[in-house]
Amino acid sequence: MKKISLASLLILIALLASCNKNKEPNTIKEDVGMVDNSKTLVKESLDLNKPELYCEIELESTKQQASNYELKSFNALKKGAITTTFSISLNEDMYNRNPLEIELIMIRESNSPKLITGTYPIKSLMESEKGLVRYFDFVGNVISMETYKNAIAVDLLEDIEEDFVFLSEGTNKLIIESVEGINIEEEENGVYESGKQLLTGSLQVSLLKVSNKEKIQLKVDFRVNHDWILVNMDNKK
Repeated sequence: MKKISLASLLILIALLASCNKNKEPNTIKEDVGMVDNSKTLVKESLDLNKPELYCEIELESTKQQASNYELKSFNALKKGAITTTFSISLNEDMYNRNPLEIELIMIRESNSPKLITGTYPIKSLMESEKGLVRYFDFVGNVISMETYKNAIAVDLLEDIEEDFVFLSEGTNKLIIESVEGINIEEEENGVYESGKQLLTGSLQVSLLKVSNKEKIQLKVDFRVNHDWILVNMDNKK
């Protein structure tokens, strides 16, 4: 039987659902449930190639630098909606031992693509929304515990492509400790404007390995650039 790729399907469902406000009574409003605990630092100039940028991953007591990472926000879906994605790639050695794909996504109703300090819960796509606090969905190669149990019940576990189960019992969160604004925004014919922020923080996620049913903790410490672009929807063709 052909293996099922649940992550790809769930990402598409989440994006489509975000475009229909009438079907989401708990739509997250601007700045609701998120407290900015520190003032944003603004730097007139900053060397973006400084070695101070990093993304360190800890998995099964091993710490290594990510081979690649990207944090970006844009408003390509619809006016007044911002999509933020955080992609982190394990280096080859760590990936061979634990083939984990780390992809976080947050869709919020806002006119500002900038992120603020605070704690953002992380949940799986199959979990119901809890309150109005802004959160990230983990859309890497993981499945929910409900899907995992259902697959076992109908003897289809071997047909599931994902290697990890998202454990809601853990403290799953992304913390932005500091934000430094970088004034390199630009505008072209009023079509778009773009800029960067320098973010420092951490994230942690509890997972279960499908292969041996072992619980593991994913921890990431980062100091990365947040690239954002805001398209003027009124001028968008």
